Amino acid sequence: MAIGISSANLLDMNEALDYMRDWLKFNANYSKLVSAWPDWTKDSLLEDKQIAMKNMLLSALKTNPNDYRLNEALGVLSITTKDFNSAAQYFQTALSFEYI
Repeated sequence: MAIGISSANLLDMNEALDYMRDWLKFNANYSKLVSAWPDWTKDSLLEDKQIAMKNMLLSALKTNPNDYRLNEALGVLSITTKDFNSAAQYFQTALSFEYI
C-alpha cells in the first residue's frame, strides 16, 4: 500500500492504483474482494480505475473498519479526485488508530 501511496504523491495515478489493487489482491484479508471486481487493463480509463478502487477499498473497510491503511488509501484517493472533505475525514480516521 505504501508504494501505491508514494506513486500517488508522485502524481502517477495509474501506477498508484495498480499498486493499491495488488496490495489488496495479495492481502489475505482482502483478496476475495478484489476478485469480485472486473480486472482493468492498461487501456482502462483512469476515472474508471479510480471508481473501482474506491469501491474495493470501501468494501474492504466494511470487513475491517480498524485498518488504518484502508482509510489512508481512501484519503489519498479522495485527494486525487479533489474530494478534500472526504480526504480529511479518512485521514482523521486513520490517525485515530494506535500504531505499533
